[in-house]
Amino acid sequence: MLRGINVGRTKRVKMDELKEVYKSLNFKDVKTYIQSGNVIFQFKNIDTNELKIKIKNKLKETLGFDVAVVIRTKEELEKIINENPLKKEDINHTYITFLSNIPSEDLFNDIKIKIDSKMKNKNDKIINYPKEIYLFLPDGYGRTKLNNNFFEKQLKVTSTTRNLKTVKKLLNIAESLK
Repeated sequence: MLRGINVGRTKRVKMDELKEVYKSLNFKDVKTYIQSGNVIFQFKNIDTNELKIKIKNKLKETLGFDVAVVIRTKEELEKIINENPLKKEDINHTYITFLSNIPSEDLFNDIKIKIDSKMKNKNDKIINYPKEIYLFLPDGYGRTKLNNNFFEKQLKVTSTTRNLKTVKKLLNIAESLK
């Protein structure tokens, strides 16, 4: 998952061009989903941190700008969906923020007080796991202050957020690959 492409007027990338970048790295069965930087592909025998660096460097070389990359395997997506603590909430208002790394416990503890002050709606819910933050935002993601910028600043990691419907679709696509 890529952070911040095709949002606004900068960092515009056509999905066909994005697919070609991934294919040039010898990934198999490359697929994209919607215009927000969701790329599903197969890879073998490479650590996901090494993979992230490889993709980030190739995107910079090809596109001419930095793109934050967050990787989850098919198995990780399955676990994220199956362990969703907000299953009873409306899927249309449920989001998952994916963190690039596990933040320190101190940073997670420090953020709890700040989160309470950022919650606009008393029905907002936030539950954090080591590398994901589950959000239920009845007023929508566009209106919350609990966004990527907030989490990146507080937790000192890269993050990108997807709604739960998109995460489920990404898993469906990953499961359909050979």
